[in-house]
Amino acid sequence: MLEAKDSKDVTALHASLFAASFLLALSPTFWVHAEVTEVYSLNAFFIILLYWLSVRLYLGLIRGKAFFLMAFLFGVGLGNHHTLLLLLPSLLILLWPLLRGAIFKSDINDSKKIIKINFWKGAFFSLLFFILGFSVYLYIPIRSNQNPSLNWGVPSVFSNFMDVFMRKGYETQVYGRSWDTLFQQIKSFDPLFEFGVFGVLLIFAGFYALWKASKRVAFSLLAGVFSFSILIILLVGNFKGNPEILMPFYIPAHVFSSVIIGVGLWFSYSMLKIFPGANVARPVFFAFILIISIVTYSKNKSFANKSDNFLAYDYGFNEMNSFSENAVYLPKVDSNTFVLWYLQKVEKYREDVDIIPIYFLTQRWYLPQALHHMKRPFYPLGQRGAKKTLAMIGSVFDYYYEKKDVYSNYMDEEYIPPGIHTITNGITFKLSRKEEKPKRSAWNFYRLRHVGDIASAAGYEDEVILENYASSYYNYGLEMYMSGKTEEAIGAFENSLAIRPLNADALNNLAMVYAEKNIMLEKAEKMVLQAMQLHTQKGKKYFNVVDTLGWVYYKMGRYEASLDRLESARSYLEGDPYYHYHLGMNLYRLGRKDEAANELSRALVINDRSIQKEVLTYLEKAGSIQNH
Repeated sequence: MLEAKDSKDVTALHASLFAASFLLALSPTFWVHAEVTEVYSLNAFFIILLYWLSVRLYLGLIRGKAFFLMAFLFGVGLGNHHTLLLLLPSLLILLWPLLRGAIFKSDINDSKKIIKINFWKGAFFSLLFFILGFSVYLYIPIRSNQNPSLNWGVPSVFSNFMDVFMRKGYETQVYGRSWDTLFQQIKSFDPLFEFGVFGVLLIFAGFYALWKASKRVAFSLLAGVFSFSILIILLVGNFKGNPEILMPFYIPAHVFSSVIIGVGLWFSYSMLKIFPGANVARPVFFAFILIISIVTYSKNKSFANKSDNFLAYDYGFNEMNSFSENAVYLPKVDSNTFVLWYLQKVEKYREDVDIIPIYFLTQRWYLPQALHHMKRPFYPLGQRGAKKTLAMIGSVFDYYYEKKDVYSNYMDEEYIPPGIHTITNGITFKLSRKEEKPKRSAWNFYRLRHVGDIASAAGYEDEVILENYASSYYNYGLEMYMSGKTEEAIGAFENSLAIRPLNADALNNLAMVYAEKNIMLEKAEKMVLQAMQLHTQKGKKYFNVVDTLGWVYYKMGRYEASLDRLESARSYLEGDPYYHYHLGMNLYRLGRKDEAANELSRALVINDRSIQKEVLTYLEKAGSIQNH
């Protein structure tokens, strides 16, 4: 299909294919997942290898016995990831002439070479080689019998092995997918994001060239793109609510696209040779390849390069440093638990901490491993779903409460049993039967390497961690603000905004603190206006932000503007003592003392001595102190 007439053309052909491989390696999704311990890159490797063998079979470059090797590789590949099954349509389209000849026992001359296959004998040996490859699954029960540090699912028991094999331990919740969600999922398959404008143009050029050369190959590659994009969305999308979670599933589609790009590059080179001045075709072609490679690398490096990304490791390290000695930690899910287990099992760090993921508490196989020292049974019978999880959390907490400090990384009501308080403790929460004041000390032991750099170029996994950092700073700032410790509140809000500059609540609260301290008022005004804009974009009401803007204007001496803002929020903030305090002070400055006294009298319930003293002073000035 791709014919080169001389050695220089051969060089250009090799350059085209190498450049296409390079563009695939530099595409954001492929690059990111090549750096993490996940199945997607290895899945792509098996797809590339199987498709390469299929093309060579189709062209008659290798013998039919290669089917046995393909069957073996397919079995091994399925042991890595089940989505390899979606490669079958592409392979069937490409190899159907060979299979048809084998099934109907006819000779095949599709590629000018006679291929004779005894179908049943070939099918039998292919099945044997497939089973041999698929037997990689036997590693699971064998390893389970070797007393691993975490015996996931206890697959040494046959029924448990079948649960692992059928992926019953994975999320099976079906989301109610709306048309809008489906549209967002389809949009998440974005070749323009992966390969850029030139890459997409080369895909069109390559497909055109393939269609002219071999419609079967063109259809086969198109089926590969379709299977690992649209078909993936239809099959998996109902179980993955967030479109970004689907992106690694698209990697095989990008692999097929890169093959088409390679053909597109070669086709572009062939077209250059037709035009006048063909002697400059090769220099122009190689310059073009070099430019798109450099541009792609530069565009994606900040997003995908993780060479200085310590985010996950440091987050786990910081979690460990949040706990007192011999503590118990109840993380919500397993994804952020692996780093903690690595620190304990490999680096032998904080082995005194008992880590019990909430996700596993409902798994019977996990309980004997995590809670072997608990003598009394506490598994809640007759309960399911969230109620069962809540009962499990309550039982574990009750057992440990008098013995050890118990921590979690969540404060959702559905995971906090009644009567248990959550106290901010750095990026975690301490669980207690009584209310306690948050402590700053945890932050003093944290490592935050390159967090500011990563914040502007984070992938999905990093986003979760950064959001947790920003939320933790915000929660701490909020508690400091409510406790009257404004300096610490300012520092916490500023740290939160340094990680997440578009956090409307942090912008609003920091602006309020600035206003109360009568500092940086112009910056406070800009922050509140930005918060209002962010709330508007999300369709949220923001009358508390309007109150903040009114107070900022009051501090700036812009009393008319302040009154206008505060009055616009009256119907929504009526009864809020801080709102009446702000409105009353403003009315007093405008000389409307009777109205001011009425508003200020409703602010006396504020549990802040300095504000109460100020309110009483202005009530006296307004001539209404005798009534209060």
